[in-house]
Order: sequence, then C-alpha cells, then structure tokens
Amino acid sequence: SEAQAFGRSREDVPAFVEAVLSGADVVVLDQNLEWSREEVVLGTDLLQELLAKGFQGLLCMRSANSAEADVKFYRRCGAHCVINKDCAPKQFVQKISKEYHR
Repeated sequence: SEAQAFGRSREDVPAFVEAVLSGADVVVLDQNLEWSREEVVLGTDLLQELLAKGFQGLLCMRSANSAEADVKFYRRCGAHCVINKDCAPKQFVQKISKEYHR
C-alpha cells in the first residue's frame, strides 16, 4: 500500500482528485483546507466531487468538528466515517481498517 499527502497549496487540489480517481482505495479529508482567507476548499465539496466522478472507495473525514450534527452533515455529503483529530494514531488506523473491511 502507498500513502500520499496533498495540500501544500490550492494548486494541489486537481492533482489530488486525479490521484484519487487513478486508483485510491481510501481517502481521508479535512473539512477546512485553508491556505489563506481567500483560498479555502471544503473537504465535503471534494467528497461530493469524488463521488460525482465515480469514486468507489472509502471516504473519511478527519475533523475537530465531530459533534453529532457535524457527523450527520459529513455523512450526508458522502463520508463513510468521521474521525476526530484527537484520535490517537493506532486507533486512527484501526478505525480506517474496520471501515474499509466492512
């Protein structure tokens, strides 16, 4: 398996979408991708774009906003799971693995 990270700048977004659609199995997104006040992309917008373009893999949101209403919103947008940012790395991997093998 291979992991890739994107997000150094707004210009990474098209490359991210292309990489995901070229064969990713799992995608983990932050809700607020903010490079400046003028450069903000929402993870939920990317979720919906990936789904509209036929992505069939696991879509996960990683967010500090994980209240019940937030989780419901992320799921309505297409997220299969929501992981709080304070989740320890071991539990993060376990949660992704559990969701992936459902």
